[in-house]
Amino acid sequence: NSGFAQALPEKGKPCAKPRPVGSNFTAEIENMTEKEIENKISLVENIGGMTVNERLYVCGLDKEFEKALKNDKLKAERILELLKVDKLSIELILTKYMVENITKPNLLKRFIAGFIDYLFVYGFFFAFVYSFGEPNDEGGYSVTGILGLVPIIFWFSIIVLTEVFLGATLGNSIVGLKPKSLTKNNGELSLSQSIKRHLLDPIDMFPFGLIGIMTIKNTDRNQRLGDIWAKTIVTEV
Repeated sequence: NSGFAQALPEKGKPCAKPRPVGSNFTAEIENMTEKEIENKISLVENIGGMTVNERLYVCGLDKEFEKALKNDKLKAERILELLKVDKLSIELILTKYMVENITKPNLLKRFIAGFIDYLFVYGFFFAFVYSFGEPNDEGGYSVTGILGLVPIIFWFSIIVLTEVFLGATLGNSIVGLKPKSLTKNNGELSLSQSIKRHLLDPIDMFPFGLIGIMTIKNTDRNQRLGDIWAKTIVTEV
């Protein structure tokens, strides 16, 4: 339960009409349109003097809002806007719900996802260097000049761009995880957030992921260092 639908109006708070009760009410609020929501709100006077919970309750929108939080975050945001809730409070409410109800440590899944992603990255790196590199004094191969940028471009494409445009890296998609932004109501990551998340991958993965595991287990939002810097969380799809 999200907790937003539990508050009752305080004594003395105005309410134009009592909300309907019974099984018919539950059926009535399912899949409400924006116009229907506006009509419900219009029946209540002096809504500005109420708390967010009270506005939802007296307008009969508490269950609709709770359902929207779980399934349609943009609709939940719109309901709060129609209830004349200020933007900062809307962001706090939506972020609080996301953190409290969606985030889990998922250590094994996150370890597997990182292993899959960097198996591709390092596999490409070694194959590329072996194929196009020149023998060096240490008995291995190395690439220089423009060719040295190719592995970096591959990493940027397979990790960062995939996450930004497809919503998750290959590894996260396979295990059913998705990173989400804490600074945007729709939860979509920006390019800069994705870059920040993964610039700290070497630290989070050292040694054998120990640093990442420690920060995930000891933060309220189950974040590794990259998530903390980028202001992101990782959720189950």
